Amino acid sequence: MRIFWDTNLFIYLWEDGPWTVAVRETRERMKALNSTWTTSTLTVGEILVHPLRQGKPAQAARYREAFRAIEVAPFNEEAAVRFATLRARHPRLRPPDAIQLACASILAADWFLTHDHRLRGLKVEGIGQVASFRDFAAQD
Repeated sequence: MRIFWDTNLFIYLWEDGPWTVAVRETRERMKALNSTWTTSTLTVGEILVHPLRQGKPAQAARYREAFRAIEVAPFNEEAAVRFATLRARHPRLRPPDAIQLACASILAADWFLTHDHRLRGLKVEGIGQVASFRDFAAQD
């Protein structure tokens, strides 16, 4: 099973906050299912902004190292075409969300997990289900 994480889940996982425990439980469920953990190069870039802005290059380096254990899809020409198709079909879809969904579809993700409720339930070719991480964790 291939599970794509939107950027917000990594923030919750690595920076303690109100959703950290729930996201860690989601990650444990993924491990129990022997899932492949995936994301995109956009996520890597978005995650690095905060530590770099705060002058914390060591933290940025730790994040980059953590991404080596995760399959990271590039935003390449194939993803760009899927991005354009998504934006054409869903005009209200924000560009970063369309990039993430395009990359997940290239990876043929079974699940696209996010905390962005605007995306929940969206039907995207190449993705099994777009859902809240809490919906995934609640699956039997």
